Amino acid sequence: MSDEVKWMDFDTEEEVTEDEVKDVENMSKRPIGKYLCTVVESKPKRRDPKEGNSYFVVGLKMRIDEALEIDNEPADAEESEKHEGKFLFDDVIMLRPDESDALKNRRVLILKRAGIISSSGGKVPSNAWSELIVGKQFKITYIDNYDKNSKKTYRQVAFDGYEVPEVEVNEDDLKDI
Repeated sequence: MSDEVKWMDFDTEEEVTEDEVKDVENMSKRPIGKYLCTVVESKPKRRDPKEGNSYFVVGLKMRIDEALEIDNEPADAEESEKHEGKFLFDDVIMLRPDESDALKNRRVLILKRAGIISSSGGKVPSNAWSELIVGKQFKITYIDNYDKNSKKTYRQVAFDGYEVPEVEVNEDDLKDI
């Protein structure tokens, strides 16, 4: 029996909806806005730039739990539902010898808002990015950012785009206290 496969050996026809096509077209183009997200994955990645030394980033994958604002307008339930379960991604640059204060400040800000480090500082736990960040929920600000070098606009999480979500308190839960 031959291992050769011919096109006639299998069916390539499939039905694709208009919504599926739009989702694929917009996969990397979530609208700018604010999203309630949960970090579902954290992976280390190595970056090897054309110039300079290689370095590491933490690739965060965040599930959208709710769209709060789209294009600076409050998102209604229907608009929010379109984005629920989709993902936003962010790369956080890890400690490197030639880093700017801004890179460190962003890492510290995210860890502080995640409740992993306190306002008084201290040692960052070795599992902060590998384990402790996973499951944390943030209100993420997603923006357009123009890169002068490539002369392109990219969608990304804002520098200070990690906010602690407001916690709603149900008064019935306080009766037992």
